[in-house]
Amino acid sequence: MPNVFHSSGEDKYIGGRMRKKAVAILAIIVAVIFVLGGCEVADSVFSNVRFVDDSGTVYGIKQIDGKPRVSSVPYLYDIAEGNVANHYALHKFGYNSTVGAAEETIWEESTPYSYLAAATVLKISSSDVDDTAAGAGARTVAISGLDTNYDEINETITLNGRTAVNSVNSYLRIFRGRVLTAGATESNEGTIYVGTGAVVAGVPANVYATITVGHNQSLMAFWTVPNAHTAYMTHFYASTGVANKTTEILLYIRPLNEVFQVQRRYHIIAGVVDRTFTLPLGIVAKSDIEVRGTAAGGGGAISASFDMWYEAN
Repeated sequence: MPNVFHSSGEDKYIGGRMRKKAVAILAIIVAVIFVLGGCEVADSVFSNVRFVDDSGTVYGIKQIDGKPRVSSVPYLYDIAEGNVANHYALHKFGYNSTVGAAEETIWEESTPYSYLAAATVLKISSSDVDDTAAGAGARTVAISGLDTNYDEINETITLNGRTAVNSVNSYLRIFRGRVLTAGATESNEGTIYVGTGAVVAGVPANVYATITVGHNQSLMAFWTVPNAHTAYMTHFYASTGVANKTTEILLYIRPLNEVFQVQRRYHIIAGVVDRTFTLPLGIVAKSDIEVRGTAAGGGGAISASFDMWYEAN
């Protein structure tokens, strides 16, 4: 199986490094001209230097106090700091406390995850009556995902205890929930659910995201690449503390209109898998990424996470 689904990210990565080197070399040249020719010569040369992009458009050099700005930090640091336009850092993580002998998704429901077949209005509720607008528990929750076109959407929901509140948006994918505000306990007192169908005692018939009691954050080790973007996975981590039990951890990717395909497979016993990809794993738009696991005889506990950036095509 090829390691890279899409190769343009490597070109952009190399191109970004080359541009930084070009700016650094230019700065050295200007410094030399200052020394040898004086300020007037340097100003004359520097004022006539232009960078031109692939379309022939001239763009300037970022400056600080009239001097070229040269960045020497790693490319991924620049992305994390928001210095690279249309590039976004992502850390996704999940937990399954009772992984069975058959494959389960690494999320808090301890079942294989079922994806929404069409964009749908979701119901957000809690198993506890105190998770409400003026309650002691969680008051507002932010949810984020993708719409029918795989474009990113998000919104904030004011909770109403066990009574479901409908989302404004229709979601094809839901991959994160966070408690934003809470009362005296500063956390969700019940399990918060995002789902569809009939809601009984705060629990919907079909669950697509959960926030376990007290966590204020969903734990779901899956994600979908948005429309018109490409993702590049740089790091994968998984662990289990269960002794004397072989645990299998699998990283799956499903490109649009295809099936899930294993990209990484690991076996550990009370240990850790920690992998940094020398060559980032490229993943095309609208692909589902999911971490699954099994535990010999059942009853395993697995944590998993992955790091990546995604960028506009």
